[in-house]
Amino acid sequence: MPSAKGKQKNHHLPFYYGMGEKSNRRCILKRLIASRHLLRCCDYCGKEFRKGDVYYKDRKVMVSENEVSGYTLYECPRCHHRRIQHEKRYKKFQKNCRHPSKFIHEVWSYIPGEAVKQPDHFECGLCEKWI
Repeated sequence: MPSAKGKQKNHHLPFYYGMGEKSNRRCILKRLIASRHLLRCCDYCGKEFRKGDVYYKDRKVMVSENEVSGYTLYECPRCHHRRIQHEKRYKKFQKNCRHPSKFIHEVWSYIPGEAVKQPDHFECGLCEKWI
């Protein structure tokens, strides 16, 4: 019979999610288990974390010239799963987008060396691809 220690999962390891291996936008969320009732709640749905509940935590620190500020993001497993599934569905949609004319808009950019904008290209508002 395997020991109980062998069945434990590594809850201290970070959980990676993002737009894929090649993307720069990659977040690291730590999967944690509440050891007591927490006063914090999920930032998306407002669910409170009780003892034994699984939650995800991410700490962001921003540094500017004069100050250092930071915030902590808390997610419940339901919102975490929904967000990951949304990203996967959106990637599939981007490949199959038909660029409806209702959502195509013109993007303007500055002329180099001048303070005047000119029409640059058309872009789909759904999948963000140039047309």
